[in-house]
Amino acid sequence: MRRREYTDPTALRAMQSLARAVCTAVMRAFSDAGGRRAIVYSRGDAGYPVPKRLYESMGFTAYTRTHTYLGRPAS
Repeated sequence: MRRREYTDPTALRAMQSLARAVCTAVMRAFSDAGGRRAIVYSRGDAGYPVPKRLYESMGFTAYTRTHTYLGRPAS
């Protein structure tokens, strides 16, 4: 079983602020270059809720979900 790591809350807030600042800068540059619609691909599922919260707080809405299937090749 994987050991859960602890992240100091202050460091976590700093990382989240950095992520927001980077996304905002990229979106601004995209808009300045004439971009009109952006799509992000983030996990955003129950195991990774932070990206989902970030993108939703920036005005993104869920459009579709990608499902990945793993299987064995036919013999």
